This record gives sequence, C-alpha cells and structure tokens, in this order.
Amino acid sequence: MKTNTRGSVTVYASLMFLVVLLLLSMCLEGAYLYLGKGKAQGAYMAALAGARGNYQKELEQQYHLFGLDVRYGKQLDEKLAEALKYNLTESRDPFSFYPGSVRTSHKVSLADRRGEILREQIAEFMKYDLGKDGIRLLTDNVFKMPKEDDASRAREVINEADREAKEEEEAEETGKKTETKTPVRSKDPRKGLVKILREGTVTVVLGKEAEVSEQNVPIVYGHRDTKKEKNPDFYQAESVSQSLKGRGQYASSPGIKTELMGTAYGVKYFRNYTSKEKKKGLQYETEYLIAGKESEKENLGSVFSKILLMRFLPNLIYVQGDTVKQGQAEALAVSILGITGLVPVVKLAKHLLLAALAYGESILDLRNLSEGKQVPLWKSKDTWQMEFAGLSSLTGRRKSVKKGLSYKDYLQVLLFLQTEKQEKYLRMMDVIEDNIKRKVPGFSLKDCYVSFEAETNMSLNPFRFGGINLPVMGRYQWPMKEISQY
Repeated sequence: MKTNTRGSVTVYASLMFLVVLLLLSMCLEGAYLYLGKGKAQGAYMAALAGARGNYQKELEQQYHLFGLDVRYGKQLDEKLAEALKYNLTESRDPFSFYPGSVRTSHKVSLADRRGEILREQIAEFMKYDLGKDGIRLLTDNVFKMPKEDDASRAREVINEADREAKEEEEAEETGKKTETKTPVRSKDPRKGLVKILREGTVTVVLGKEAEVSEQNVPIVYGHRDTKKEKNPDFYQAESVSQSLKGRGQYASSPGIKTELMGTAYGVKYFRNYTSKEKKKGLQYETEYLIAGKESEKENLGSVFSKILLMRFLPNLIYVQGDTVKQGQAEALAVSILGITGLVPVVKLAKHLLLAALAYGESILDLRNLSEGKQVPLWKSKDTWQMEFAGLSSLTGRRKSVKKGLSYKDYLQVLLFLQTEKQEKYLRMMDVIEDNIKRKVPGFSLKDCYVSFEAETNMSLNPFRFGGINLPVMGRYQWPMKEISQY
C-alpha cells in the first residue's frame, strides 16, 4: 500500500519553526521580565533619590544638617508615586508598567531617639569641617585644665586649717581661757565682696548698665534646669571646700572623639555672648546648651558662675603657693581678728582670705573674657590682677595677654564636661527648630525625616513576542520595598 507523503516536509518544517518560535518567545519573555524588573528598580531608586534631593535647604545652609523638607514630607507618598510613574511611563520602550500607590512607613525624624540622629549627623560633618588639627586643639584645651588631684590638694589645705581651728576653739572652751582681744584694726574685705556678689553674677561681671537679653527660651526637647547657682561663703571653710568639688578634669571616657565633635559644633554654629553678628531670636544659644534655663539672662548668669568656679581653682592654687600673698593674708587676718592667741583660727582666716582673693581675681578674669580677651590658665606674678585693697570693691588693674584661653574655649570645656552628654543635642534641637521656624513657618524637627521605608506593588504587561500567548495569568506583579536615608 502506497502512502501519500506529499507536503510532509512542509509540515515538519512548520512544526519545527513553531517550536523554535515558542522557545525564542520564552527566552525573549524572560529577558523582557528581567530587564523590566531592572528598569523598575532603577526608576524606584531614582524616585527615592529625588525625594532625598528635596531636603530642608534652610537647615542645610545654616547648620549643615540634612532632613526632608517638611512641606515635601507631608505629601511624600503622592510625590514618590508621581516620580515613579513619570520615570516608568515617559520613555519610549516596549515596557508597559502599571505602578501601584506608594506607602511609606518607619519614618525617622531628626527629633527621634533623643538626639542620637542629630549627634550622628554632627559627628559625620565635623570630621571634615574640623579636621585632625582642630580635634587636637580641642583636646588640648580640655585636658590642660586643672586635674582632680589639684582640686583635692586645694580643698585639703582649707579643710586642714578648719580642723585645726575647731580643735583649738574646743580646747579654749574646755580650758575656759580668757583673752583680752584688741580692737579690730582692719576692715574685712570679704564683707564688701559678699555684698557685691548679692547683686547677681551678670551684674557683677557686666555692670548695671549692660544690655542683656531677657528672652524666654522655647524649650521643647531639652531638659529644663531649675537649680540655682550659689557663690561660696568666704567665712565658712566647708562652703569654699564644697565649691571646689568636681572642678578638676576627669579622665577620658569612651566616645570622647564624638563628644569633642559635638562640643566644637555647639560653639561654632551657635551664638554666644561674645558673638559679633546680630540676629533675631535667641542671643545666648551656646549658654542655653550648657545651662538649660528658661530665660536668656538666667543662662548667661549660670554660665558666668560656672566659668567663675573654673577660674577659681587655678587662681586659688596660685595664691596658696605664693609666699607674698600668704604673708599679706596672714597679716590681714591678724589685723581683722585681733590678738586672740588662737593661731589656728588666724591660719583659717588667712586661707579664707586667700580664697576670697582668688575669687575676686576670677571675676576680673571673667570680665576680660566677656570682652573677647584671653586669660592665662595659670597665673604668674606678672599676670595677677587683684590685690586685697581692691577686693571689697572688686577693682583691680586688669591685664590682657596675647596667648591664653578665650570665652569660647571655656564654653567648649563646659559643653564637654556636661554630666548628661546627650542633653546638649536635645537643647540644640530647641535652638535649631526655633531659628528655622522663623524662616519656615510651621517647621518642626518631628516632621523633618532623615529615613523612611517605601513600598509599592509593580505590574508589567507580558511582551508576547510574535503574538504567542504564553501561560501567564494577566500581568507580571512583584512587590518593591526600599529604605531611603541621608
């Protein structure tokens, strides 16, 4: 039986062509899907990068910090969806995308984590702004301050004199000794000093006619400090000794480099009393970072008091080791007390008079610092200014030096020595928000995002090369999720 084979080659060739066409279509569909996902990912990342480009320009220009513009952030989901759609649909290519809506979550603002976000940005920026030389200079300023051992020795001199005086007085009382005291022949300069100090530190340093800002500080994030600053009582050894506690420098701690960065930033980018430029808003910003009081005048007074005590220790160490000053103080103590026969009492009075003299010298130092002058950390005969004759009126022949520490240097040390290290960043947030709000009404660090997570669902039409319908149910779909951060 004969079979008809006519056209078999054509049928075979057609079938093979269809098989090849199917394989080619499948390969092209796979490549199309792979390239489509890559394009979608690139468009998604571009949209996120475009969002980061809408940073708060006022914040970057003034403080070199990055956060999403609060006006853009309020429409973040819509803006990201628009950018993504534009990136995917405006190009002339075979891809047919159908991006879904964008949802953002896990938003982190500059106000989150108790200032930790701000601290990290500041540390990163100051690495380049300050440099190694700047870090070394800051370290020198901080660690050349008197050590805790210096403070302990100065306290011990006064405490020892106090103990001896009390023992002698007890023995005097027990023995029922009676001594005829001579009339007081000299006026105690401490009385005049104490009377002047009651006027307040700001008035004592700057004078009654000085113009001082009394604005209230808008405290939102920082801790409000309500502690009152006290001057030492130069008639009580315990009071003087107490004022010297904690005045010495401490050993370095972990994270010291980061703290130095924050300290340098706080002094460089925030105003203080000696800043020359004028602006609206708070005038004593760095003082607020240190003191945390409700009013500017309180902040200035608190910082003045802290600097006074910082100057008090090295000045006291100097007079305790100066034989001339000791001789003058002893003669004055004898003259004030009269002939009592109680040598330890005279010795105690001598040391309290020396302490008062050192404190008076510290006030003259602070007057120099507030005028933008420098003060030597350790005094010498040539740089000492206060004499006992001028102590009751706080007058002395003020001397300036070319090389020493400035008011800003002391602010740096005070910022670095804060017990609560994170507090300065919280207070920075208060000042930053207040200043930017004057330019951008409604600005809030809580709405200034530095990080967020964005997710969407992406759809893509099949390619269908050659009109072949592969077993694909509708469109290709896949989720997309990325974290965007500065």
